[in-house]
Amino acid sequence: MSQIEKLGEFDPKDMLLAMGRIEGVRECVVLKTCNRVEIYISSSSPEATRRGLENFINGQVPFGTSTDLVQYLTGPTSVRHLL
Repeated sequence: MSQIEKLGEFDPKDMLLAMGRIEGVRECVVLKTCNRVEIYISSSSPEATRRGLENFINGQVPFGTSTDLVQYLTGPTSVRHLL
């Protein structure tokens, strides 16, 4: 199983619970499709939440796997991605 497939094996409910344990997370949506997983977070502490999210993702998919495997978007860029 490839590294990205490992992340895709997560049940979205379990991933949502894991995101809720990250510092600063106020709201979260997990979108899982046949070929990707997207996580949208509203945070009261963006820096702490980013570190927690990176730790979670690194535990599942090491960043060395691919340079374009994980994208972190914030602000207007993240909203444009949804449109």
